[in-house]
Amino acid sequence: MADKDDVYKADEIKDGDVTRYTDDAGNTIEYVEHDGLHQPLYELKIGAVPDFRANIKRIQGMPCRESDVFICAYPKAGTHWVWEITRMLVKGTTEYEKESKETVTTEFHLPEEFEAIPSPRVFNTHLPFRHLPKGIVKKRCKMIFIQRNPKDVAVSFYNHTKNFDYLFYNGDWDHYLKLFLSEKIFYQGWFQYTSEWETVMTDNSHIDFLKLYYEDLTKDPLSEIAKIGTFLDVEFDDKFVAAIAEKCSFKNLKTANVSKEYTFSNNQQIDVGLMFRKGKVGDWKNWFTVAQSEEFDTVYRNKMKDSKFQYSYSVA
Repeated sequence: MADKDDVYKADEIKDGDVTRYTDDAGNTIEYVEHDGLHQPLYELKIGAVPDFRANIKRIQGMPCRESDVFICAYPKAGTHWVWEITRMLVKGTTEYEKESKETVTTEFHLPEEFEAIPSPRVFNTHLPFRHLPKGIVKKRCKMIFIQRNPKDVAVSFYNHTKNFDYLFYNGDWDHYLKLFLSEKIFYQGWFQYTSEWETVMTDNSHIDFLKLYYEDLTKDPLSEIAKIGTFLDVEFDDKFVAAIAEKCSFKNLKTANVSKEYTFSNNQQIDVGLMFRKGKVGDWKNWFTVAQSEEFDTVYRNKMKDSKFQYSYSVA
């Protein structure tokens, strides 16, 4: 096994490796860009997670098992929610996972750290498909792709960025939205990420994908949970689905995660409860001005003109 400290300690970061964008108010966002991803500079400096520049090949070469499940989503699209539902379905229990989902987030660890986890393993990731283990296809692992309307994603990601001090962005909503639309934000721009995934799913019908929408799961959790169970080919009945829906309601799931903490390799702890804010569909209306919504729609039409994805921006 590779020395965790050696890999979690970032390779040399030269000034030319750092991308800095300054918003209209003078607030700066800093990250190291590698193969289309934007890793927060501070994460690299303190060795909170592996340096992606060194870890990408390890992730791609990670041994997979036929029973592995991968929850794939852009940040703030419902990853925690679907991960917990999926874990309950494959484990046949309504007990919450004691550990946080970050313990099985592919990009937060070295692949060797997952070897001792008993099957079935339920991973989660915000990575594009091209950075995921090649073994997913060979082992025919099941993949669940969860999406959320991008206006609510933008609002939630803004609050996430503000809540976690280590990201060091102090701009307000108006200025952050411009960064979001220009895809100058942490991890990867939403438009690029979503377009890449749509192409992968369109061009690879042999891969076992389930596509979900956050809004559908909000509106009809029983049907959507049953859909996940059917996709996973696990045994379930209406009573079990109803119990999962109750345990995984936003309120209950948020309460269950309030006491959880995740410790990065440098011993810095994060409050997992901060990952949960409102969970509402349509909260974007409390943030966007009419002009901002129209600007967003224009950018969306230009960047996603060939997309077949359809989003709900409110739930009746």
